[in-house]
Amino acid sequence: MREAYKGALSRTLEYRPAVYMVWAVVVALIIPFYMFSMHELAPSEDQSVVFGIIQAAPNSTLDQTKLYSAQVEGVYRKFPEYKNTFQLAFPTGGFGGMVTKPWTDRKKTAQQLQVEASMGLSKIPGIRVISLIPPPLPGGGDFPVDFVVASTAEPEQLVEFANQLVGKAFASGMFMFADADLKFDQPQTKVMFNRDKVRSQGVEMSEAGKDLSTLLGGNYVNRFSIQGRSYKVIPQVKRSERLTADQLKDIYVTGTGGRLVPLLDLRHPEHHDRAARAEAVSSSSMPCGFRASSRRECRWTRRSRCWKALRKGYCLRDSRLITRASPASSARRAAGSSASSCSRRS
Repeated sequence: MREAYKGALSRTLEYRPAVYMVWAVVVALIIPFYMFSMHELAPSEDQSVVFGIIQAAPNSTLDQTKLYSAQVEGVYRKFPEYKNTFQLAFPTGGFGGMVTKPWTDRKKTAQQLQVEASMGLSKIPGIRVISLIPPPLPGGGDFPVDFVVASTAEPEQLVEFANQLVGKAFASGMFMFADADLKFDQPQTKVMFNRDKVRSQGVEMSEAGKDLSTLLGGNYVNRFSIQGRSYKVIPQVKRSERLTADQLKDIYVTGTGGRLVPLLDLRHPEHHDRAARAEAVSSSSMPCGFRASSRRECRWTRRSRCWKALRKGYCLRDSRLITRASPASSARRAAGSSASSCSRRS
């Protein structure tokens, strides 16, 4: 076989003009082949796992989140395709999922299980669970559609506009989930001291600030060692006694001669919500159906409805869709979309 290959190669090289002609034709056909090739979003792959992103209230505690997130496992266990689950809980959310049986031992795909699981997970009170499957291609986000809207407007105006985008995404009927990461739901309480009352009670401002920092701040003051391991010493009021702003009335600060003075006699709490982010808002969405095979979602995010919703002073800083293109070409398209959007709307 080797000798036959050497003979065929030698005879071919004797007719080099013909070889160059074939090479030129093949290179010239690359352009029409690329232009007329089919384009679609990358099809979802069955990786035998269904993820669930848990969102809880901004003022939720770990005990409260664990109470409701424990019901997620019950939803997954109802499926015959269930093999095992995993979950990691935080005070304001968590992450988990269901690992399914091998392909040969189940009839339903991971995409079908994702849709059916989302219906059961939506009935769990106290938390919001977003059901999704791993993306077919690696990317910088967790959802099939991500884009960032940048503006110099105030956060209050930006969150209003972000909510309008989310509403239009749901109204389009093409997305089973849509959300924005800019929210005014982070509880914050300001302690405003009345200096006249502080002086009349014989309390030093530095001492009052030190007491509040110790009771509510969560800073560690020292370390101690147990069995060769070092641990932090964090003096703090019990979590059950610092859940709401109304519980500040039960806190005392040190006055003259070590006398304890109620904090309520020195100030009045001011409670308000603050934004989690500013200057830019990221919107994420997930198309309906088992797989995103059409380009309607792409047109929605980059061209028609989302573009019409943009106001003067807003621009698309970055957008991402999972496609078949290479990472380099995707980055060039995203950069081009960002530049054109900002130049036309800023």
